[in-house]
Amino acid sequence: MALPTNLRKLQAIMMGDVVAYSRLMASDEDDTHARMMQIQHAVIEQAVEVHSGKVVKYVGDGFLAIFSKPEDALAAAIEIQNALVQEAVGFPPERRIIYRIALNVSQIIIDQNDVFGDGVNVTARLQAHAEPGDIVMTTEFTRLAAQALGNIRPVDLGELQLKNIDRPVHAAAIRIGSLRNLTTPAPLRTTDPRPSIAVLPFRRAGTSHSDTIVADAIVEEVVHGLSAAHGLIVISRSSTRRYRGQQPDLAVIAKELNVRYVLTGGVQRQGERLRIVTELTEADTGLMIRHDRFDGEEGELFQLQEQIAVAVMRTIAPEIMEWELRRSMRKRPQHLSAYELVLQALEHLYRLGRDSHAEAGRLLRAAIEIDPEYPPANTYMAYWHIFRVGEGWSDDPAADAREASRVAQKAIERDPRDGLALAMHGHVHSFLLRDFESARAILDRAIDVAPNCAMAWTMSSVTRGYLGDGAAAVAQAETGLRLSPLDGHAFWFEGQLAQAHYIKGDFTAAVAWARRAAAQNPSAMFNLRVLAASLSALGQGEGARRVAQEIVARNPGFALSTYEKFCPFTGQIRRDWLDRLRAAGLPEHPRQAEQGAQLDEEAAS
Repeated sequence: MALPTNLRKLQAIMMGDVVAYSRLMASDEDDTHARMMQIQHAVIEQAVEVHSGKVVKYVGDGFLAIFSKPEDALAAAIEIQNALVQEAVGFPPERRIIYRIALNVSQIIIDQNDVFGDGVNVTARLQAHAEPGDIVMTTEFTRLAAQALGNIRPVDLGELQLKNIDRPVHAAAIRIGSLRNLTTPAPLRTTDPRPSIAVLPFRRAGTSHSDTIVADAIVEEVVHGLSAAHGLIVISRSSTRRYRGQQPDLAVIAKELNVRYVLTGGVQRQGERLRIVTELTEADTGLMIRHDRFDGEEGELFQLQEQIAVAVMRTIAPEIMEWELRRSMRKRPQHLSAYELVLQALEHLYRLGRDSHAEAGRLLRAAIEIDPEYPPANTYMAYWHIFRVGEGWSDDPAADAREASRVAQKAIERDPRDGLALAMHGHVHSFLLRDFESARAILDRAIDVAPNCAMAWTMSSVTRGYLGDGAAAVAQAETGLRLSPLDGHAFWFEGQLAQAHYIKGDFTAAVAWARRAAAQNPSAMFNLRVLAASLSALGQGEGARRVAQEIVARNPGFALSTYEKFCPFTGQIRRDWLDRLRAAGLPEHPRQAEQGAQLDEEAAS
């Protein structure tokens, strides 16, 4: 039955999605797809149709349905969740297909077999606050469906600050008890080696409604900020909300939520002034890792939220990764896991020296040997090959390109929605294989599935730069730098932003960002090339020559005739780039480089 066209109507809205869909698909893609199709036809569509509703569409792992009456939507949701209990019983915990469902009632626009409106957006955001197997409802929906609820007593979730919704939304949840018993979160995460963190509801000095909203809004931003950090498991707010108002035992909470770290905080008000404090604790030892304080005016709440979120991404997340690295360094080498080997490899990879690069490769190969299917090990192995070519250390760039493509593809096959693996694969196609159209498609997909992946944005910026689109390159590089949670790797994001400004023709900005990156890591050859070319473009010949001498000193075998073969720029940008590097004094042939180094040694003696 087709939907009417261009009709505004009050409807009950149901939205659902699958919990841990990526993990299910990575574990067994064919089985997961087949079972989801069976659930859609035999459970979802049947329940919706029996209760006079209409499935509007399926989107990825989710669905959207509408009903004329809230009580019909409620009955269908309960029927779906109870049916999934029966479906789940026959499978081990890690293979159970579990849905979250959200219900709302609102005026919507029905047009050409789709629906639109603020109520649809609210339902989509509300869905994220449902625990696995639960049904979460707006207060308006609960009121209208009160009679149908009968003896069911929804749990009041209070006012929620939904992502990209400018007002709090009061909600309640129906706990499907038998299903919740099947879906405790810990078994689903015990095999995941990544560090996990829970952000508890912030303490508040006052008890007013506005104090609650302030505290909840800040926690929402903090959770969102942490979720942007690749390599962290972040527990949803729906799982931590029940600790509000308690004096929690962090060790007990960590056990209940199966997390290693807990972030707590508080909001204090004095007149119009706000003070927000946060504490990061390692739960099993009780050690406080970090303490931060933020001060501002109540009218600056949104700026404070953003400030804290930035601090989370740039400070707290790296602090956890540094702590994790220290934990791994205390273990005997023969007892290291693939995850711990990757952590140690990254420590060496970002130094960008020949010896440290070689050690990073050894550690990554060891990680792959322990667990050949571990996606991060394969992803960073691709990155290792990219650096090997980009820094001028490869004896066979074509072979490195093939191997980088192979291991990146392997990581994607394990998890098709891994934004970092997709970003790396796209960059391999762009930088090493010169297949720019494929690279753009892969990088667009990386941003689509992981919009908070800093690497996806910056690697997409690099490809836009290779193709000469300086404005897009700068915009995407700025987004990547803003999202980057790895301070130790910030030089790479800053160097790529410098390159984007060079492509755009803003050589002054390019020099500024390249110098900033060089201050953090003076060994990055790609950044020194940007600095030399930019200074040359500005007519600062002496400065450009000093940078060129630094490049040759760090890589005595560097020669433009060799570099030119893998220089990824196109068209006039490529010609100008190479001419400016020549003008800076970089040698054309390896022999010139060797002679230059020999003359320097003779002069020094």
